[in-house]
Amino acid sequence: MIEIECFFHNDSTSELKELGIEYNIGDCEKRKMTFININAISPYLTEDEELCSIHSNGVEFIATKSYAEIIKLIKHHVQ
Repeated sequence: MIEIECFFHNDSTSELKELGIEYNIGDCEKRKMTFININAISPYLTEDEELCSIHSNGVEFIATKSYAEIIKLIKHHVQ
């Protein structure tokens, strides 16, 4: 098990997404998520920074940390 802080849509960003209007991921709510299974991770690029996309059982989560930070965190938990 590993706990990672991820972005989740709030009412405002959900509405923008549904309307096809761009929104800033930083406007989303941040919550900790406990992962039991991670199938893959990949870089997630925004205009301002590189975050990390976490794929778990067919669902994509965007972490608040960079790809490199998540790799380091996972390696620490595996050892």
